[in-house]
Amino acid sequence: MKKFVPAFLLLLMLVVPVFSEYYTLEGPYAYVHFPQGYEQMAAKLMAQAEELMPRLEKEMNGKINGKMHLVIEDRLDLANGYTTNVLYPLISFFPVFPDDVLMGGIGPNVSDWFEMLLWHEGTHLYHLEMQDTFSYVLSYLFGRFPTNYPMLTTTPANLEGLAVYNETKYQKFGRDVDAIYSMILDAAIDANDLPNPLLVLGQYDTGDFDLAGRYYLY
Repeated sequence: MKKFVPAFLLLLMLVVPVFSEYYTLEGPYAYVHFPQGYEQMAAKLMAQAEELMPRLEKEMNGKINGKMHLVIEDRLDLANGYTTNVLYPLISFFPVFPDDVLMGGIGPNVSDWFEMLLWHEGTHLYHLEMQDTFSYVLSYLFGRFPTNYPMLTTTPANLEGLAVYNETKYQKFGRDVDAIYSMILDAAIDANDLPNPLLVLGQYDTGDFDLAGRYYLY
């Protein structure tokens, strides 16, 4: 029984924000959901989303089916975020500035953390929302079933590659120009340790650890 206690405590830590009191801002493109005390951060995120999302929509040549839900979740001391479109189009933001490449996956050479997350996770969202006519009709009639969104089955290299490209294209920063990522790539070239791109694209386990994350670098 004791061996389950750490797992239970970790789970409790993760769900605590769910019981926090949340508030919502609404704009033309998105809702921003945030806990009490994060009003200024939420207002800034809304302004950034209203500026950046139309540009990303044009770049991706696509539409989001409904307004996006942008959620500020202060649940982990980890610079990250995530995207899903299964129940509704959602991007979650962890308000932790990146300062440790081992934990966050990116170095601290970032000007605005939420702006970078918007470009990266926003690309994911537009990517996942891509549908052919048949899939669109099915989702219109029956809702957001995962089977109605074909891009949910694509490989991580496809999703992350485009997101890293966009996060770099529209900013002065991004992993395509990050010094840490360049160093990791140079070291792999010097050691003749570049992975087989077919294995990376096909999501095959190579059994090797890569500090940068294979899908983000290669």
